[in-house]
Amino acid sequence: MNTFCRHMVVESTSHKTICLTVLLIIIHLCSHAQVVVWEEHFNGTTLDEAKWTYDIGDGCDIGICGWGNAELQYYRKQNVRVENGNLVIEARRESVEGKFFSSGRIKSLAPFHFKYGTLEARIKIPDLKNGLWPAFWTLGVTGIWPASGEIDIMEMGQAASYPNNVNNWVGAATHWEHQGGLASYAQTYRSPTPLSDDYHIYKLVWTSSAITVYVDNIQFYVINIAGGAAADLEEFHNPHYILFNLAVGGRYTGITTVPGITAAMPAQLLVDYVKLTQELVPVKLTDFSVSTNEHKNVAISWTTTNEENSDYFIVEKSTDGASFKSLGTVISKGRMDKNSYQYEDTTPAEGINYYRLVQVDKDGRKTIYQVRQVRFFKTNAASFLVIPNPVKGKSINLLFSGSIQRPLNIQVADQLGKIILNVNEKPDGNVLTIRFNKKPAPGVYIIQINNFLSKKFLVE
Repeated sequence: MNTFCRHMVVESTSHKTICLTVLLIIIHLCSHAQVVVWEEHFNGTTLDEAKWTYDIGDGCDIGICGWGNAELQYYRKQNVRVENGNLVIEARRESVEGKFFSSGRIKSLAPFHFKYGTLEARIKIPDLKNGLWPAFWTLGVTGIWPASGEIDIMEMGQAASYPNNVNNWVGAATHWEHQGGLASYAQTYRSPTPLSDDYHIYKLVWTSSAITVYVDNIQFYVINIAGGAAADLEEFHNPHYILFNLAVGGRYTGITTVPGITAAMPAQLLVDYVKLTQELVPVKLTDFSVSTNEHKNVAISWTTTNEENSDYFIVEKSTDGASFKSLGTVISKGRMDKNSYQYEDTTPAEGINYYRLVQVDKDGRKTIYQVRQVRFFKTNAASFLVIPNPVKGKSINLLFSGSIQRPLNIQVADQLGKIILNVNEKPDGNVLTIRFNKKPAPGVYIIQINNFLSKKFLVE
């Protein structure tokens, strides 16, 4: 159900024929997992306003009285509720703000929008005869309609279905801007039995190549939005948000006057659930490095691809390689091609600093990437550190603040002065690894280099 008008034919200001290549294809299973990324089961007692907002009024306040469709109702918050595990949108015959009917319309515009995926809802419609118009649909978040784009997943009550099929026929459609005007493509599923008798599942499968619509897994609508068609259908490659409403009258129904509305009221549109599943292509980390920079800080950089479902990154740090804490977060750029990032640790610890990257999807799932380490020194070239300290194994690293080019004499003694190790080794640059034949007994030890530099360390 569009915001400004409703047409079931293709039209434009140039009155030229618009060719649509409709793909009669079977949508194959994706090579990547489909997971639920957003859902609403209406299990509470009130509508979750963290997920939904309301449309209020008759459209006149935004310059489209009758919501651009000659609709007869006034939308109110009071006509929407959650009850018995259902979203209830209720149309009533009552006088409200100069209108003779009231109803409800909700949308996920501010809290939630999406691009591509499988969106489905389990819905029960009321008896529509005569004049009711329920809809489950989406609108693009950018642009003014029709340049925003619109996907109608379920709308019923079309004029062509009267008098005998109003509860049997369900329509799906797309609307977009073409050469300054409106273009539309619609199809109808003709159910052999009334859809008002029970709940039914209405489903949109939206990919980068096609929009396909189903009722109870029966495909009845598909339009190609890839290749050459994509040049005129950019509206369907941008994010959309979800809407549910129950209109009274309007051009779609062919009934635009109050006497023509004979449907029994109050009438309820019931929604059991709505959920979105998406194909989640993992983010690909193509580079991750850490190094000291001219500011004597540690520079962390990485590059990625496939970020469509990525939300943000967490840069984590550890001084022992095991216990990591967050340094900060970086918002994902969201592009499928190359994304480059940099982060700076302005407070590195002396010695070895360990860094790792955690990528967080939009649904909160985390991927932890490999650890990188860098040696950092603030002291003069004659100083060194014992890493780790306390020592838990049979080896220790001596980390010097400058490169050492000659062999060093290393002696390790216990608290009583007994020498347990005496070796001559040349560091590898500024690192020297010392290995004991066996792990020293727990206690405090002193390591001395060339009988001059010394430090204490603890063995646990």
